[in-house]
Amino acid sequence: MGFYVEFITFNSIQAISLRNMIKKQKSQANS
Repeated sequence: MGFYVEFITFNSIQAISLRNMIKKQKSQANS
C-alpha cells in the first residue's frame, strides 16, 4: 500500500513539473 501511494505521489509531482515546463516554453515562445 505504501509503495502504491508513493508511486501516485511521484507521478503527480512529475505531472506538475511537466506542466510547469510546458508553461515556461509557451511563455518563452510568446515573448
